[in-house]
Amino acid sequence: MDGKTLLYGGCGAVQKVKNPIELAYDICIKQTEVLPMGLVPPSLLVGEGGLDHAKAAGLAVVKNKQLISDKALRQFRKYKKLLNSAQLLENSPLDTVGAICVDGSGHVASACSSGGLLLKRPGRVGQAALYACGIWADSFSPRTESSVSVCTTGCGEHLMQTQLAKEIGTDLKNNSCPIQGLYNSMTNKFLKSRHLRNIKQKLGGALVLHVTTEGDGALLWGHSTETMSVGYMKTTDIKPKALISQLPNEIAVGSNINVGGTNFSISS
Repeated sequence: MDGKTLLYGGCGAVQKVKNPIELAYDICIKQTEVLPMGLVPPSLLVGEGGLDHAKAAGLAVVKNKQLISDKALRQFRKYKKLLNSAQLLENSPLDTVGAICVDGSGHVASACSSGGLLLKRPGRVGQAALYACGIWADSFSPRTESSVSVCTTGCGEHLMQTQLAKEIGTDLKNNSCPIQGLYNSMTNKFLKSRHLRNIKQKLGGALVLHVTTEGDGALLWGHSTETMSVGYMKTTDIKPKALISQLPNEIAVGSNINVGGTNFSISS
């Protein structure tokens, strides 16, 4: 999602495309194309339609087996065996990769890519590809209002039912204390959401950029999962910084939010 234009592109359940995030980006930037007969450019493509678009755009297409790593195959076989023996699946591996960024003008963008939960049902599309659920970016007027960019991770169904990315983005837009705002937003709009009232363990996380009109910024993260990996850097940094945020040992996974962050500035 491009915060400057507010345009969005997504894809899901697409085979053979080497880098699905490039397909999503291509769909996004072509939102402004003028099509014949008044047709509207798609914002979300799935299955064969997504693959056809990727081929037409000249994106890299490979054989499906080239997209399966040895590690992923070992994990699949392990959890498939557990499922076949009727054992409970807990802490099933997640593989969401989210990215948010801001340029020198205060414009932000957000992207998210995920294979979803291990052993997901064929045809399932998770939050990463869905508008307002996996990503949100708004820097339409960076000189008069704060810019916010969000990407989410966790259980896709929980994130879709709460549209967490947009909720956080809206809540933090004019919040004077972004880190407290993130905690409140994830607590009230996720953990306490009426849409998840029957869910015992609510798994979600968010990576957030908040930039004021003066160019003061905050990179924030919050999660109810056991851990969340974070990496970040500025163009002036020699190498990125990385950390693993972890819930305190006494806090049950899915019951509370752990937040963290760091400040930066894009002011001249």
